[in-house]
Amino acid sequence: MHQAKNSATSQNATWKHARRHTYGLGKLLLVVIRYRLTVAIGTLILLVGICLTLWMAARTDRLMRDEMLRQACLVAEAINLDLVQALTGTEADLESPEFLRLKDQFACVRSANPGYRFIYLMGRKTDGTVIFLNDDEPLDVEDFTPPGTRYEEVPEGYLRVFDTRVSAIVGPVTDRWGTFITALVPLIDPHSRDLVAILGIDIIVRDWIWDLCTQAALPVGLFTLALLLVLTIGSWLLAWRSCSEGPPPWTQHLEPALTIAIGLVLTIFATWFAHETESRNRSQSFRNLADSRTAAVEDTFRDLRYVELEGLAKFYEGSAEVTEREYRHYTEYLSQNPLIQAWGWIPVVPASEKDRFEQTARAAGMDDFGIWQRNATGSRMPAAGREVYYPVFQVAPLTSNQQDIGFDLGSEPVNREAIAEAIRTGMTSATYPAVLIKENLNQHGMLIFRPVFDKLQPQNPQGLALAVLRLSDVLTTAYYDPLIALELLIAYSDGTPESLIVSWSSADTPPPSQLKASRPIMAFGKTLIVTAYAGPDFLRLHPTRAGPLATLIGLLLTAAVTIVVSVLLRRHRGLEEMVRQRTSDLRSSEEHLAATLRSIGDGVITCDRAGRISSLNTVAECLTGWTTTEATNHPIEEIFRIINAQTRQVAVNPVECALRVNAVLKVG
Repeated sequence: MHQAKNSATSQNATWKHARRHTYGLGKLLLVVIRYRLTVAIGTLILLVGICLTLWMAARTDRLMRDEMLRQACLVAEAINLDLVQALTGTEADLESPEFLRLKDQFACVRSANPGYRFIYLMGRKTDGTVIFLNDDEPLDVEDFTPPGTRYEEVPEGYLRVFDTRVSAIVGPVTDRWGTFITALVPLIDPHSRDLVAILGIDIIVRDWIWDLCTQAALPVGLFTLALLLVLTIGSWLLAWRSCSEGPPPWTQHLEPALTIAIGLVLTIFATWFAHETESRNRSQSFRNLADSRTAAVEDTFRDLRYVELEGLAKFYEGSAEVTEREYRHYTEYLSQNPLIQAWGWIPVVPASEKDRFEQTARAAGMDDFGIWQRNATGSRMPAAGREVYYPVFQVAPLTSNQQDIGFDLGSEPVNREAIAEAIRTGMTSATYPAVLIKENLNQHGMLIFRPVFDKLQPQNPQGLALAVLRLSDVLTTAYYDPLIALELLIAYSDGTPESLIVSWSSADTPPPSQLKASRPIMAFGKTLIVTAYAGPDFLRLHPTRAGPLATLIGLLLTAAVTIVVSVLLRRHRGLEEMVRQRTSDLRSSEEHLAATLRSIGDGVITCDRAGRISSLNTVAECLTGWTTTEATNHPIEEIFRIINAQTRQVAVNPVECALRVNAVLKVG
């Protein structure tokens, strides 16, 4: 009996070990499945991230190209075609005033836009050869390209622009100067419709790719990396919890925590994407509005240069002598321009003719006329000490400017420099912005000179038509729009642009600089930049709502999904606990039954419906000579054979009959 109990205990231990081994294999299988699923999901996330990055990069690249082409078109609009048409495409241009003025203006534009590497003009000869006409580089640097230099490695995209006369972005293209993205804009004569030249603006590819990565690839890459990180950490924690015998209580909340983490990552990305898309659309709307408003400022300078001041100069060119009455009659309309403080005629008076000129003016009715200048204290004194004098001889409106008659503009260095440039180049030139004499200290102006030469002796200057421009009124008079705030700057070839005037008062809060658009204005030998900023009214009409809305929706969806996951997880754990309890009860019942069967004195054999042995108790093992391990899955007729005591023949096995009729049978 004691031996039977020991055998039963050994059998129970064997079964427990087998069940524990089976349970461990189940856990291992679950970990393997979860690992493969994690790898599959991670691969899918990586592929989606790569595709999204490529799509965002292509989208951003297209938008960057559109913006670069827009800026190049604005630069092309600012170029004076008369200067370009004066170029010959030969080394003779190196001494040409038109060549030098264009070069300086290109250098100023490039200085105001540090992202530009080269700004240049190209032309094409009759034999199809493409040559360089001008660029922004100084004459004494290595990258300077002399006019007339052949562009041997001209890309196909450049030739297409020459042929189609349609603006385009070409690149990346590689030549002897490097690898660039290039904006090409044809300059077409508005009268003859002939192609004058092609304007090119280069951006280094390395800088382009960096901007592309920071604007598109980096956000999507961080989003993909965050998702992969959450997936990896979550899978590792879940696997650790599954393999752990006694995991900490906090691991029971892993699934909701992972749901929240994934939801937050998706929400952040959706917020960024919605905000970025809305910002781009708002920026596009603003640029369209800003382009029209800055164009009004450019038209103001263009009308002054090509209509009003040019008309005044032509008036003097076509007249042998202009009387005071004729001058008043002609400038009556011009004086209605609120931007101009004064219109004037400045004769060129050599020092040898100064006295005679003064006497002639007095004889013509200009009492007490004399050419004068200011001394160190600002007091009036007779002009002297120069070879040539440039007195204000005729001025309009006379009422507010009569005291300036006779003042030698050449007595002041800033005026003398602009006059000398105008006479030397034969082109309209202006002084650098300065405080006007009769204006407040914070108001700037420019004196603009258009030279007039003798028809019989073109090398001899006859005088200069003058316009005194009040810059302080340019932005407020040229337009009014509460949606836009404007700033006028002057660009230098070797420094950052300097702010001249703004459309908002000093008491107002300056507009934010994030939403702005600039337009170059090349006028009178100077390069001005008019920059438009989004005003408070524009920002109120175009609020940024997509980002906060995406954040709210993302958080609500994350909360909803987390609640659903928590409820399902709680139900799942309840069911698992119920199954675990019933399994435990069944296991206890099975162990109790097995112990009972092994402790009774009769032999007991159990089998399945197919008649294959499942177990034998100790007595049955002794009677049959088979152990449970050996007999398991063997047919019962092979282990348990009944022999007729009289005939010694094998009797019919009653187990087969019981299984066949599905009833309890009694033997003997």
